[in-house]
Amino acid sequence: MDLERDYGLTVSSLQPHAGGFATDGWVADELWFVKMWKEGEPPTGVELLGELRALGLPVVEPVRTVQGELFAMDGGRAYAVFPYIQGRTAS
Repeated sequence: MDLERDYGLTVSSLQPHAGGFATDGWVADELWFVKMWKEGEPPTGVELLGELRALGLPVVEPVRTVQGELFAMDGGRAYAVFPYIQGRTAS
C-alpha cells in the first residue's frame, strides 16, 4: 500500500493491528487505521458509513483518496483509511 500516493498521507510508523474481521489492519502514527481486505474481496458497505454519519449517527467513515474514492487498490487488494479511535478489540 502507498498511503502517500493514494491518500496524500506521510506516515512514520505503521503497526499491525489484530482486530480485523476477515481483513488485515494497521495503525499509522496513532492517527489512522488502515483496513485491507483479502485479495479479490471488494469492500462492501463503506459507502453506507457516510450515509449513516449524514443521518447523525456516531459512525467513523473512511477518508477519501486523493482521487475522491472510498478505497484504494494495492496488488489486487482493496484498502481504506479511517481516523484511528483507540479502544479495545471486539470479541
